[in-house]
Amino acid sequence: MKKPNAENLLNKYRLGTINDSERAILESWYNTYAVGQRDADLSAKEIEEDILKLSERIPFADSKIKRISNNGLTFKLLAAAAVLIIISIGTFFYIQQPSEKTNTIAKVDQSITPAQNKAVLTLANNEKIVLDDSSIGEIANQTGISVSKTSDGKLKYKVLEHANQTKAVQYNTISTPRGAEYQVELSDGSLVWLNASSSIKFPTHFEGDTRTVNITGEVYFEVAKNKEMPFQVNTANQLVEVLGTHFNIDAHHTNYIKTTLLEGSIKVSSGNKQNATILSPGQQSICDNTGAAIQILKVDPEKAVAWKNGYFLFADEDLSDIMEEISRWYDVDVTYLRRKKTNQKFSGTISRSKSLSQVLKVLEVSGNVNFKLDERRIIVMF
Repeated sequence: MKKPNAENLLNKYRLGTINDSERAILESWYNTYAVGQRDADLSAKEIEEDILKLSERIPFADSKIKRISNNGLTFKLLAAAAVLIIISIGTFFYIQQPSEKTNTIAKVDQSITPAQNKAVLTLANNEKIVLDDSSIGEIANQTGISVSKTSDGKLKYKVLEHANQTKAVQYNTISTPRGAEYQVELSDGSLVWLNASSSIKFPTHFEGDTRTVNITGEVYFEVAKNKEMPFQVNTANQLVEVLGTHFNIDAHHTNYIKTTLLEGSIKVSSGNKQNATILSPGQQSICDNTGAAIQILKVDPEKAVAWKNGYFLFADEDLSDIMEEISRWYDVDVTYLRRKKTNQKFSGTISRSKSLSQVLKVLEVSGNVNFKLDERRIIVMF
C-alpha cells in the first residue's frame, strides 16, 4: 500500500475526507497505544515513541486491537495532527462503546493456508488441464492460438503469425475453486485476475465487432484499448461495455452484482438492457438479481481490488460478510452458534497471505466473537 503523507492523512481525517483504507491505517495506531491513555493528553514526543514501539514490534504484521469510542478517538487523532505516523501495519478494529471483554484466542490448525495460484483450464474440446500441475511453457495449441504458462504462473494466450482465423471461434474456460486465484492474459493483451471460486469463459481469439467474455464470481480486468472492438463482460443479470480501462466485478452474491471502476469509463446495463448507466472512476454500481434497478455509489476503489493487491480490507462490515470472504479464500465452511444478538461491525486491513489462525485471532481480539475449527469448518460463536 502506498504510504501517504501523515500530516495530509490527519488533515483528511479532521475534514472528513479520509477514505476507508486510510482511516483503517490511521486508527491502527490509536487502537494499539492511545486507547489505554484516553484520559491523558499525549505529547508529540509520547506519540512518536508509541509509534516507534509499534513499528519495531509488529512491522508488516498484525496488532492486538481494543474496542474504542468515537469521542476519544477523534480527540487523540486531532491532537496528533503534526506527528509522522508509520502506516505499514495491517490491523482490525471495530467501533462501539467501551465494555469489558475476555479475549479467547482461537486454537486453530496452522496448516490451513491462504489461497494458492491454481485453476482448471477447459479447452474447446472439453479437455481439462489442471494449471497448477502444468509445467512452464506451452501447454496447448488451438488452431494457431498458443496457450502457455509463464514463469510467474500466469496463463497467456498468443495468436501465432500463421494462424488460420477463418475457422470458427473456439471458447475456453478458466475456473478457480475455493482457496485459489489465477491470472490470465487474453489474446488481445487484456489482463484478467480471478478471485477464489470464480470463472471466465472467453474466445481463444477475438473476431467481429466486440470482444465478449462471460464471468462468474469475482474478476478484475485491465482491458487493452481497442476503439474498433469494444470489450464486453456478461454476468447473470448485467452487461459491462468498455473500450479499455480497469474495473472489478463482484458477482459472488446471489442478490446483487457490484461493479467498481478504477480508471476510464464503462457502461453498465441490467440484464434486459432497459436500465443503463455510465460509471466514472471511484464509482460503484449495484445491480440487483432481477436486473430491474442499478444503484450508483461513490466508493474507495482500493477496497474493491484489495483482494487482487493481496490483502483483506473491511470497512464497517458485518461479520457474516467477512466470514463469507474468508470461507472462499481458505476453502473452509462456516456455521454460526448464536448465544445473543449482535450488530458488530469490523473495519481494517490484513494481509491475505496470513494463515487462517492468524486472521481468526485478530478478529477474536477485535470483538465479542470466538471461533472453533472442526477440520475444515469454522464455528463462529457470539
